[in-house]
Amino acid sequence: MRRKGRPRFALLPAVLAAALVLDPHGAALSFLGIRPGHGAEAVEAVTRAHPPRRSSCVDGVGTTLAARSFGSGGIGQQWRGVTRAKPLSRSSYEDEVGTKLEVQQGLQDLGVSEKVLAECPELLSVTIEGTIRPNLDFMKVDLGLSDAQIQKVTSKWPTVLTYDLETIFKPKVQWLRELGLKGSQLSRAIANRPQILGCSLENNLMPTVQWLKALGMQDAQLLTAISKFPELLTLSVENKMEPVAMWFKEKLGMSDTQLSKIIEKSPQIFGYSFERNLEPSVQWFRDLGMRDAQLSKVILTCPELLSCSLESKLIPIKEWMKEDLGISDAQIAKMVSAFPKVLTYNLETNLKPTAQWLKDLGMKDLQVSKAIINRPQLLGCSLETNLKPTVQWLKDIGMSDPQVAGMIAKTPEVLERSLEEHLKPIAKWFQEDLGMDEAQFKKGIAFWPQLLHSSLEANLKPLVQWLKDLGMNDSHIAKVFAKFPQLSSCSMKDNLKPTVQWLKDLGLDDARVAKVIARGPWLFG
Repeated sequence: MRRKGRPRFALLPAVLAAALVLDPHGAALSFLGIRPGHGAEAVEAVTRAHPPRRSSCVDGVGTTLAARSFGSGGIGQQWRGVTRAKPLSRSSYEDEVGTKLEVQQGLQDLGVSEKVLAECPELLSVTIEGTIRPNLDFMKVDLGLSDAQIQKVTSKWPTVLTYDLETIFKPKVQWLRELGLKGSQLSRAIANRPQILGCSLENNLMPTVQWLKALGMQDAQLLTAISKFPELLTLSVENKMEPVAMWFKEKLGMSDTQLSKIIEKSPQIFGYSFERNLEPSVQWFRDLGMRDAQLSKVILTCPELLSCSLESKLIPIKEWMKEDLGISDAQIAKMVSAFPKVLTYNLETNLKPTAQWLKDLGMKDLQVSKAIINRPQLLGCSLETNLKPTVQWLKDIGMSDPQVAGMIAKTPEVLERSLEEHLKPIAKWFQEDLGMDEAQFKKGIAFWPQLLHSSLEANLKPLVQWLKDLGMNDSHIAKVFAKFPQLSSCSMKDNLKPTVQWLKDLGLDDARVAKVIARGPWLFG
């Protein structure tokens, strides 16, 4: 019984096309009375008389080709992609399939994934030797792209293989080089955003760069931004960049100079959504109690905060700080104002383990909270490569657990200092150059841990030389620091020199001044 809605001859064009592909000049068509060499004309005649649905024709050919060992996901599937992009005309099916197989084999020989042809049927309009191979050679030889990067480019943007090398490809690359992108910067930019090569120089790329420069961006800033976010060059100035820039100016009071700095640090801001990122994030910070001036400073320092998810990032960190550490909204606002990056750290792998480690050292909850509020940078230090080795060193020089806990509570920034480049050199200098014994040094840093935070070259050495110029020797100076380690934090200009001058005005010469300092260094306090 005849099916309703399906013509009797609906599959005939597909059958004829399949027979033509399998045996275009043989006996496979003779049963229909078609003479050898006239298969294409027969298909066209039948198609005019009985127009098929495209799917029946294409599926018929795809199924037949799949049966010829091309596989269900191979040429048959790709054939359908070709017919969608370029409907089959009066040209013969055998020419189309022949070209298809030739291009596919050529791409495989060049190491290009066979999926590329399915995704970019426009490749049928160019030749392997005339366009595709020269483009691949240019990417590899002239741009220095690795095989992996070329694979990434052709997967992301296979249309790049169809570009004319001389009129499209090379001019864009030359323009990027003139911007300052060279070597690995250029290859990474093209690998990450090959769509740049498809943009018009006159209508897109040049106007975008001109707009950024008009904003006040210097060449170095522009180069940094493009290197970080090549997509910047492909964004619409009118529809994307100008609205975002206007939002920063109106909502946060940013100047062009400030906005230029933000773009340099985080050019991805132009990809943020007003509804999902910008507006909700700004409101969240305001709800913490931040004033607009504070908020502008935070965003200027760490613009990537605007990309953080409220639900999975900012809100969980805030709740943990309030519930586990007892930190209020106002204190969180103060902490974020001082060190905005603290909100970018991972809660589970960074913030929680560090806080728990501080508690395990013997610090009370209030001490931990105070240390984090005063020095949130502490949460960004590595436990394994920074915090634990520093604490172990303090214990190795004879400090007890309570002394270590007390030191961190007073001066948590000590833990941020490099053990090898800062802490050990200071200890060595005090003990070897000044002759301070280990007990004196331990007593001094236990009472005044800021001693370890001082700069050896910019602070301690100039201070000691000044004391020597007054007539004090190394032994006297070592005793002074043991008695009054706070001396390391005194200002030479505002404290030490005026006090010595006052003593001299009283009639004391340098020798007597030196004795006064040796006996009572707390005079400077």
